[in-house]
Amino acid sequence: MNGKIVYSFSISLFLILLPILVVSADRGMIPVLPDISVYEPGQKAIIAWNGQEEILILSTDVFSKNDTTTLEILPLPSIPNKIEKASFESFNAVQELIWLHLPLRSVYGNETDDVKVIFHEKIGMHDITVVKASNVSELVGWVDEFLVQNGIDQEVSLSDFESVLEDYMSRGFEVYALDLVELSSEQKSVEPILYQFNTTFLYYPLLITSPLEGEGKITLFLLAEGIVEDGYYPLTEAHYRYYGLDLSEPIQFRVSKEELSTIDQSIAELFEDEAWMTALTYEGSLGALTEDVMTSKILYIPTCDLNVDGIVNVIDLAIVAKAFGSYTEHPRWNPKADVDKNGVVDILDIVRLAKDFGKKSTEKIGFQTIEKGYYSEHKNSTYHVINTETEWADVWNQHRSISWPQQPPPKINFSDTTVIAVFMGEFSTGGYGIEIEEIFNMPKSTIVKVEKTYPGVGCVVTQALSQPYHIVRTDKIDKEIIFEVVERTIQCS
Repeated sequence: MNGKIVYSFSISLFLILLPILVVSADRGMIPVLPDISVYEPGQKAIIAWNGQEEILILSTDVFSKNDTTTLEILPLPSIPNKIEKASFESFNAVQELIWLHLPLRSVYGNETDDVKVIFHEKIGMHDITVVKASNVSELVGWVDEFLVQNGIDQEVSLSDFESVLEDYMSRGFEVYALDLVELSSEQKSVEPILYQFNTTFLYYPLLITSPLEGEGKITLFLLAEGIVEDGYYPLTEAHYRYYGLDLSEPIQFRVSKEELSTIDQSIAELFEDEAWMTALTYEGSLGALTEDVMTSKILYIPTCDLNVDGIVNVIDLAIVAKAFGSYTEHPRWNPKADVDKNGVVDILDIVRLAKDFGKKSTEKIGFQTIEKGYYSEHKNSTYHVINTETEWADVWNQHRSISWPQQPPPKINFSDTTVIAVFMGEFSTGGYGIEIEEIFNMPKSTIVKVEKTYPGVGCVVTQALSQPYHIVRTDKIDKEIIFEVVERTIQCS
């Protein structure tokens, strides 16, 4: 299946109240409070996803009557690029941002053949081993031996987890992080660990918790290029609550590049510009967590769509006009109206809104690169949308036809996946390139944005034949696919 090509030339509950907060109803002022807190007991995570790569900062409150060691199993969609100690300061920064982005300051009114160890490191109180496994019984047996080798002789059984591990493996999960955590008899937050890995979807494992008995509380802070609208049941959006009134609105706001760096520098580097934060919460039976948080569809909101209604229009202009001239702590201050985040609502915000006037929201789809390079046996400019194993084998075998030994195409489950491959053709030198930059869902079609680059005058290039290409995988696409191609010349002189 081939798509159309269009060319253009030139993309938790109420917060623990600190002494500085005074709840007052004087002069009809109604405080607005977030209904979650990073300081409450429970499982907490910051999840940042840019469409291709995710950073997961995980912290869990634990309690044991005696000093002991516990094993946490974390299924991952790919081998981690990074595992390192994180800081609870990241969660403190998130809490500060939630306060900073209050809707209003106030409202006036009323190792076996099947198990391979690929990482091991002791990080603080964590002893982390990452394994790759494709057989549940082999994994369970390996973990039992692993616990014995680590001096854990108390009875530990993974039999209750076999069904959920089967579920993960049936969905293609082959990577598992095993975290041995030393517990004391005092409840505390386990020092956070940062995992960074490639994934075509925003992801947080919940199903792995379902065999456990009892109640639990989970708070997730999602960071993405747009708004996460679904894929997180049974979690629900956390809200700002208007104290004394039956009013609330979701904790959902834009986070600037500078604000992202206060959370974690690696997260800031994950995004080219700003991100959207969405806070989710769950409190109840752990057995009810029968689905993971998984979604690849993000609603991309134009920067100046201040009321998030899907279009930049006169309503957004009215929001800026109402707050015009205000600044932080001013009675009319509205952080949403401060488009450029300089601490004051002024003419620069009006100019920025005018530039975006008429822009509409689009649904951005995540994707993952299968392979990208400069040497292929596809010597003509072609674009492929692949939805079957036969199509995939044909495209791949031509792409790698002179490779030796011949490599079979990577395994793809085409029941829920589409592969998109773009080939630029053959050139007499290097310096040429092609890249799939973004994929957007529109009402009747899906847009794939492709950039072609050409060497300009004065560019030093390799004197060899080149055939640039980019092959990606994404969630199943059933709509017509339209390729929008931008061509850019690199200026070297």
